[in-house]
Amino acid sequence: MNMNISEDLNDSKLKERLNDSPLLITLTVEQIERFLSCGIIERFKDGDIIVREGELGDALYLILNGKVSINSREGKELTSLSSDTSLQAQYEGDFFGELSILDLENRSADVKAVNNLVLFKISREDLYSIFASDVDFQVVFLMNLSRILSRRLRRSNIRRLEDEA
Repeated sequence: MNMNISEDLNDSKLKERLNDSPLLITLTVEQIERFLSCGIIERFKDGDIIVREGELGDALYLILNGKVSINSREGKELTSLSSDTSLQAQYEGDFFGELSILDLENRSADVKAVNNLVLFKISREDLYSIFASDVDFQVVFLMNLSRILSRRLRRSNIRRLEDEA
């Protein structure tokens, strides 16, 4: 079920959740409002596939409520991401779809709802439009994204080394 962001963000809890996202940290209120005005809310049920490996990636998703499983084509869980405020969630981020936003390649994994899920979705086109009109937003957003991707890569390397040991 898709829903325009303005309909759902009257809920102060959702707005607060987005303001707490590690991806949006240190952006101004005005910048976050502009970002929010460009997206939509999507809802999924447990087990729903949100994106499939190999599909064209054209959007970034922030997890507002719930959890997703990132899986290989063979169905092996690679990792999970959630909206909770645990250290792991803050460390690894609460979003997915960022790779295809950055490299314009197809999706690299399946993403499945683990439970009832609420997502904020923004298209690549809308995100790039914000970048073009607000360089400060672009710098802060991409720095936040870079930090989180670096953490994910570091954690992946540690897991790989532990598996080899």
